[in-house]
Amino acid sequence: MAARRPSAIPSTPPDRLSAQAAEVWTEVIRRDRIHPSADATTLEAYCELTVRWRETAAKLSAEGIVVDGGEKRGAIVHPALAAVRQLGEQLREWGPLFNR
Repeated sequence: MAARRPSAIPSTPPDRLSAQAAEVWTEVIRRDRIHPSADATTLEAYCELTVRWRETAAKLSAEGIVVDGGEKRGAIVHPALAAVRQLGEQLREWGPLFNR
């Protein structure tokens, strides 16, 4: 049995969300697997976090894991790799609130 969306969370995303974050909001609402303790503010943050992870992962995919660090540094691990890992850890923490 799917969890019911808490009544404090509107089905329509807030206007201040980017188009991509609004799409995530709509996905989450459509799945209707939101933990009862979640609220609209938490969902908004989760949507923005998801968008940032997707954008950073796409950048890393396009540019590769190793990039040119300049004359002094040479080839280095892409700085976005750390961001993807950190964002992914946050998504794993928050995911159960919206994928119950």
